[in-house]
Amino acid sequence: VVTFETGSGNTLNSKIREGATLDTNIDFSNISSDTNGKGVYIRSGTENDINPIYYYRGDVDNNNLIFAGFCWKIVRTTETGGTKLIYNGLASDSWTCNNTRSASQIGTKAFNLNYTSPAYVGYMYGTPYTYKNMSDITDSYYYGNDVTYSDGIYTLVDTISSSNWSSIYNGGLNNNHYTCMGSTTCSKVYYIYYTDSSNMYYIELTGGKKVEDALSDMLDNNTTSSTIKGSGTEDGTIDNWLEDKGYSCYLEDTIWCNDRSISELNGWDPDGGSTRNYLYFSAKDRAYATYPPDLSCSRKIDRFTVNVDNGNGDLDYPVGLLTADEIILSGGQYLISNSNYYLYSGNSWWANSPYIFYYDNAGNFYVNSTGDLYYYYGVRYMYGVRPSISLKPYIEISEGTGTSTDPDIIFA
Repeated sequence: VVTFETGSGNTLNSKIREGATLDTNIDFSNISSDTNGKGVYIRSGTENDINPIYYYRGDVDNNNLIFAGFCWKIVRTTETGGTKLIYNGLASDSWTCNNTRSASQIGTKAFNLNYTSPAYVGYMYGTPYTYKNMSDITDSYYYGNDVTYSDGIYTLVDTISSSNWSSIYNGGLNNNHYTCMGSTTCSKVYYIYYTDSSNMYYIELTGGKKVEDALSDMLDNNTTSSTIKGSGTEDGTIDNWLEDKGYSCYLEDTIWCNDRSISELNGWDPDGGSTRNYLYFSAKDRAYATYPPDLSCSRKIDRFTVNVDNGNGDLDYPVGLLTADEIILSGGQYLISNSNYYLYSGNSWWANSPYIFYYDNAGNFYVNSTGDLYYYYGVRYMYGVRPSISLKPYIEISEGTGTSTDPDIIFA
């Protein structure tokens, strides 16, 4: 029985709200525990909103749900009143949900098989500018702190040069990232974003574009689906998995955030950016506990939705992945093992939050097999895929206790 109207029935929303308390005493820089969050909480700052955020945290076993023949873990309510779930495998013949490891995911997939551009941290992405590497560096090169462009030709501005590469690579290029190599003019210019004692890593720019334009082309457009998202015709992808299910009428078109906002440009900053450090995305700061977890998703282009009313409208189906922030709320934390919270599966599985572009590798967050929030220098690695959906408000559920042996059930 399913209803999308407010009523007096046993609804999923009312179940989640039972016994919830404000989370003001939780230390999000540490993992969940009996003394640091176990149960249902209201996200502080949302308690007076039309739809406050309620979420599960820690070693709970009352957030199990069967919907469409699949097991799910209830994660949180949404800003639009729905209920966000994460996939947890197939229901058993006796309608229980005890799945772990590979049984808790739809398969394994690279987030993106391509990895040599900042674009590839995207759930969808724009035009990749892939890195190039030069180790045979001539000491007579010129490096400009800016360029002008006219009639198809770049001209370096305020150039420096050196007779010894080793004397300038470690800081000397921080204000002089542009080069035409052996000249001060060129039809395509090279922007250096990382250096070491024998290498320069750079991207090529043409048509008058500068590094700011390249970053926008990569991160401010959604023209190509990631490997993990795929399309309805690609086996093992999230879109293909949901297309086959046919339950979209039950699903809320909420936001699936892929926060590509940048916290540290470093070598990608033409005005003093260090070519000895990397490009970091904003979720990195929150995972380091510099800031608390954030569910707002600041950039519209990163708010993946089917319709444009509350997001970018670039999805074909209302499905995505959890973010690093949602995993932290649930009890995980960066580099701290935790096998005692409900998102722990014993396998590694992907989150939807960008972390870094190393000098030659895009890296996103994932939950490690030991339960900690982790990243590695590569979106190309094969980790588990656990899709997340959001049910519409006021869906009625059966009388279950929500445990793995007695899950709540939505008959759809």
